[in-house]
Amino acid sequence: MRQQARRAERLARYDDVVALHQQGYSQSAIGRHTGLGRRTVRRYLRAGSFPERARPSARPTMLAPYERYLRTRWAEGCHNAHQLWQEIRGQGFPGQAAIVRQYLAHWRPQPGRPGPPSRQPPDSDHSSRRPAPSLTRVLSPRQARWLLLRAGDALTPEEQIYRTALLDENPAIRETQQLAADFGALVRAKDHPALAAWFDRAEASSQPEIRSFAMGLRRDQAAVEAAITSVWSNGQTEGQVNRLKALKRQMFGRAKLDLLRKRFLYAA
Repeated sequence: MRQQARRAERLARYDDVVALHQQGYSQSAIGRHTGLGRRTVRRYLRAGSFPERARPSARPTMLAPYERYLRTRWAEGCHNAHQLWQEIRGQGFPGQAAIVRQYLAHWRPQPGRPGPPSRQPPDSDHSSRRPAPSLTRVLSPRQARWLLLRAGDALTPEEQIYRTALLDENPAIRETQQLAADFGALVRAKDHPALAAWFDRAEASSQPEIRSFAMGLRRDQAAVEAAITSVWSNGQTEGQVNRLKALKRQMFGRAKLDLLRKRFLYAA
């Protein structure tokens, strides 16, 4: 096996490092003799025994939501991968039949060839079949976050369907999305009376992140209320400071302080 051959090579290098160290060679000298880096030599000497490589943790597959159903059908005697793929495809599975076939191969006591697709009886009601759903691109956590925070009228029909599915799937997502949307709305509308009610809801939330966020706002509640009630803002100041910082980064290592001062004065 290729893995066993690679392990044998690593073990031989480890034995060489230990043997040279016992002969009194320094780590630098061991590295020159074996061609290994000093970090690798140091790691070998500190390990005390041959360090085996950790096996990669198993990642959840796209079949994980359907594993219970597949095991139930498998226990009932249905071992036809194509038939099982058709059944879970009707439940929303977006993958191909090959994924199911490879997944079920580990369940078989001995290798077997895939059976032909099952055929419906001639008198079956074809109109009752559910059409195969179209493939849906799975969003990353960051994309899903923006999808939940954007206004509903700014979403495409596909995005609205995706967001509805997320909100229906997990009550925690629905609760968090509603609290975040309500807070953004009251800040934009400068609805000061609604702030106290929002605090009560956020502090009673089942999500620790929401409660922590509300506690942080409580500690600086005066500034939050000023941002909602006051017509004044330090946005202009923050913008100027950000622009000057950008100039400073552009000039770093390129000129002395006198030229930097002139650029600042010119920008001002």
